[in-house]
Amino acid sequence: MSITDIIVNKSTGGARHDTLMKGFNLRWPPTEEEGAATIYVCRTEDEIEQALVAALTDLAGGVGNPIPDMSRASDAKKMNNRITVRSGGHCYEGFVSNNKGGAIIDVGLVSGLLEGPVATVDCDENGIILSGGHSDRKEYAYKFKLLAGTQNWNGAVELFKRHGKLIPGGSCYSVAAGGHICGGGYGFNSRKSGLTIDYVCGVDILVVTKDGEVVKRHANAFVNSDLFAACRGAGGGSFGIITAYYFELDTENLTAEQKQKDYKPRSLPPAPTAVAIMMLNIPWSQFQDGGEFEKLEEEIEPEGFKKFKGLLERYGSYWGDATKGKDPKTWGLFSILKLTHSSSGNLKLNLQYHDANGKLTDSNTLQGFLDYIFNTETTNTESGKEVKSRADKALPPIKYSHAEHHAGGIVSGATPKNVENLPNGAYVLDWLSATQTFNGVAANQRSKYKSSYMKTTFTATAIKAFWKHLTIPATTTEKDKHGKPIDMDMSQLFIQADSYGGAINQFAVRPQPSTPNTYLYSELNADSQFSERTSHVKVQYILFWQSDEDDKAYCGWLDALYKDVHSDQIKRTPFPFAKGNEANGDTDLAKMTVNPDYAGCYINYPDVDMVRDLPMPADLGQVDKHPNWGVLYYGVDGFKKLMKAKAKYDPFNVFRHEMSIPVEKATP
Repeated sequence: MSITDIIVNKSTGGARHDTLMKGFNLRWPPTEEEGAATIYVCRTEDEIEQALVAALTDLAGGVGNPIPDMSRASDAKKMNNRITVRSGGHCYEGFVSNNKGGAIIDVGLVSGLLEGPVATVDCDENGIILSGGHSDRKEYAYKFKLLAGTQNWNGAVELFKRHGKLIPGGSCYSVAAGGHICGGGYGFNSRKSGLTIDYVCGVDILVVTKDGEVVKRHANAFVNSDLFAACRGAGGGSFGIITAYYFELDTENLTAEQKQKDYKPRSLPPAPTAVAIMMLNIPWSQFQDGGEFEKLEEEIEPEGFKKFKGLLERYGSYWGDATKGKDPKTWGLFSILKLTHSSSGNLKLNLQYHDANGKLTDSNTLQGFLDYIFNTETTNTESGKEVKSRADKALPPIKYSHAEHHAGGIVSGATPKNVENLPNGAYVLDWLSATQTFNGVAANQRSKYKSSYMKTTFTATAIKAFWKHLTIPATTTEKDKHGKPIDMDMSQLFIQADSYGGAINQFAVRPQPSTPNTYLYSELNADSQFSERTSHVKVQYILFWQSDEDDKAYCGWLDALYKDVHSDQIKRTPFPFAKGNEANGDTDLAKMTVNPDYAGCYINYPDVDMVRDLPMPADLGQVDKHPNWGVLYYGVDGFKKLMKAKAKYDPFNVFRHEMSIPVEKATP
């Protein structure tokens, strides 16, 4: 097939081009002129490779060689325009769509879950994928091959229908594997089963060598292991084009030397037999005093604020408590607390639960969680007597109600008929129906996002900041095109505090003698990834609006809130190191202590404001001497390793965006 058959540009595509140059976030591209000139709509892995070759040649000006010789400075300089990659189109920032004069390689139609011989990879000792017979080939046999364009819902349905298994990824149905997995994707099943990358055993990725050659490499724990690690947590758009992920490596085909290494690939987990779900509304009105939200004064806390504070403190502390969220019997519990603006009427809490065996034979954990965070009175028997208690006797219970929601799939042959202590209002669904229930996504709008990893509960500074910003009308000094003040609508503000930890954190921690070995640990597998494993809550800040005239106002409002939440932290961010001598001008990270409250940000929720607030040092060899956004997202050691991998596999920075891994220096 001719390459022209998969090209969409303004002259050939018209309205189709105008649509395809956009992503989920309608802020990008800001104008039509700032969008990609060419879009390659690929349907096969071969077409992805053809598109990359064509894009390189086209952007370099057709230098005479089929692919420009990137080792020649004259050719490299011509690569001013970018090549970006799209799988599902959900990149929060403009990394893909803001590509003036450049090319988007769209792999969204390259989808499906493959098995059998097509899930076996033949490559040479350098991981270059071979076709045909080669005497020196290495064979890696896997059970599953997941193509990069596969969307979450389609992958979930296919894997469940055929094998009753799951990949513990996100709930948004149209997010695709390509970007989701490599950024360390997680979801409702991650506390029980870990992250998506914990199960990835191999990756196919197209890279561009220093000679300008497009090469398809295979990467796993034994070949191109540094590239394999980068594809497990570093995010997309930095090293090449991932075309497929592999799961369940057949270790029988490994060499004797490989078998000696501490490597235990995980099998994909079975889907739970049944789950209980709850969607709750928490009225803002109960936090008022005399019908109003009282302002905070020095050393004086209004009663309504005390209730709000207690709710947040208990919710955050639950997940890191050894007798609660850290106990393996609770790992089947996942929740999202949505802090909204008070004008919306209700905070929200969504829950999914199954017991430690993936069933619903007992739901005491779910009831215990509700009693704890809502400060509900419980009755226990002590020394033969009934004793009533609450988590915080100084505060009243938190009121909540059940939200209306779709409850299809309630009847299932696998659903238990009697569930002990099932909370009032909980629905029992089979797992696939529950996944569909939480499968929604907001309409394509203009939006801004931020994130943080919390290691403990909400700090006092954070709670006061939320109270300050969420209980008063949102205002801005920005004006509309008529010079009038912008009327800000906070109905689509969501600060989502997702439960984390559990099996996620256990993956990268060697079992201790006092800790039951409830998970599968291997040193090689734990080292071959980049992801945060010390936090217990992941927070996502989300704000939607409609008009491009309002961009500055809404982005500025969310930025101000975020800075206030982290006002006692380095550069007013959730930086993974705590303030030490930084106030005196000493920014050496080696002299700082590890932050007890925060562990940085999540790369799948990228935020270019962090580049502004934590700029990279001019000398990339000094990234451990100054707070910077690379350390914020990957830690010191992780960021250094990623820069080395970048120099090795993409030395001329072909794949780049505002937050891609920078090139320190090219390797010889």
